[in-house]
Amino acid sequence: MARAANFLYMFHFAVDDLVITRINRCAPVEYATCVEITFRNSVYVEICTPQPQCGKCCIFALESPVTPDDRLQIHVYKKRSNKCKFLLGLSELEIYSRFEKVNRDFDIENANWSLNLQMNKLEIPTLKDSNHGVLDRCDCFNSRYPRFEQLSPTSTMFKTMLPLFNLCRQQTGNLVLITRLVAQGPTIVSSFCKLGNKYVPSESSPDQNTCFIRSNDVHNQK
Repeated sequence: MARAANFLYMFHFAVDDLVITRINRCAPVEYATCVEITFRNSVYVEICTPQPQCGKCCIFALESPVTPDDRLQIHVYKKRSNKCKFLLGLSELEIYSRFEKVNRDFDIENANWSLNLQMNKLEIPTLKDSNHGVLDRCDCFNSRYPRFEQLSPTSTMFKTMLPLFNLCRQQTGNLVLITRLVAQGPTIVSSFCKLGNKYVPSESSPDQNTCFIRSNDVHNQK
């Protein structure tokens, strides 16, 4: 099924291991080691001084469908700032098949979701047409009838060891990257409340956090 421009995805990235075997001798040792992950113009994530079990998540939309030529770009630097960094190695990761999987699973998990969204909009009462009959029909008693705030997301997670190369095509090390791709649908809904003079996220169970990942989801990946 074709995806609208406002269809939302989310990446989770965690660096499980990083080994540099060929040192960039121009790079100051005291600079932070940073992993920069880029996908098209939509995603840029920086993980500096990677720590086990820690990472970042990024919500994004696509300007056009993913193709087999698209790649996730990974660069590792010794970095002081965006204008002062030294390349330790780079790599890329095929990503098309991952998008195909989450899209296919999303369509299965949320059958006819695009049509249902259109029908929900048509059935909303308005000042010009109350649509009173919609509120009293037998479908109202069907457990599948209610309109949900957001659809059920689907995801795929994979752990990959990537060789790193310099611009001279010499291997400089290896990076083990844990990646999770989530198809969120057209909306993400969360709650907030006022605390003092600020509005803050409402207290909720950890599994309601946008970036939530079950620990066994990681352990079960090959």
